[in-house]
Amino acid sequence: MGDYECLVARLVEGMDEPKQLAGAYTALLDELFRFPLWSSANPAGRRIFWGEAQAARRALRSLFDAPGLYLFGSELTPLYLGQTEQTLWNRLQQRYLGNEKSQCQLAATYEQALQEQGIAGFPEEIRAWYGKNFSGTPRLRGAVVFAQYGIQSIWVALFPVPRERVVELESRLIPIANAWNLEHQLPGLINVKHNS
Repeated sequence: MGDYECLVARLVEGMDEPKQLAGAYTALLDELFRFPLWSSANPAGRRIFWGEAQAARRALRSLFDAPGLYLFGSELTPLYLGQTEQTLWNRLQQRYLGNEKSQCQLAATYEQALQEQGIAGFPEEIRAWYGKNFSGTPRLRGAVVFAQYGIQSIWVALFPVPRERVVELESRLIPIANAWNLEHQLPGLINVKHNS
């Protein structure tokens, strides 16, 4: 097990003790930020530019083909912490990367309009489709934030964890991750700002 995998395992080990979990999260971010984004020339990086996820999956299959948590960010700013009990690859493909209505692709397609108008920068048909299929606009808010930070700066990091620990770990880690942002004078996580 490599350094990164050991740091991810510390998240699970620290779940029952908030201080230990906070320390594990900080150590994991330190490791993520120590390296540039993943690329074939920089295989040690574990922050993956959203547009390189397909190539990264070929090189890092064990990260993508497990259940777990995922963290989207921009440069050194964590933005959104999510989870899936399916494979991380399936979640990323379905919600964030895989088609013209995925969050990252929407942010890329409508970036300028979203930067200028927020959620109103989406065409009505996109807002209506999301309203019909996903009970409103929370997922569109993620695309707006990605566009506002600049979609070319958006990365994702994957934290594979045992399926039976995924939901509980996410619920315990979100407030800690949000507090980390606030302590570093960064905006709160998207999922805290838009779901509280």
